[in-house]
Amino acid sequence: MSDQIIARVSQSLAKEQSLESLVRQLLEMLEMVTDMESTYLTKVDVEARLQHIMFARNSQK
Repeated sequence: MSDQIIARVSQSLAKEQSLESLVRQLLEMLEMVTDMESTYLTKVDVEARLQHIMFARNSQK
């Protein structure tokens, strides 16, 4: 499975035209690897003690 993930990451890096489309592909792959229904990319502001969700993916398994 890891070979498939590496190949897919490589393909995504080569073809995606925007940050959003690349992140969405990576979140989908993360879901496959972790078998979790929800994956997120967040930005943490340590000084303000806040976490902002930048991108989210929710499958309904």
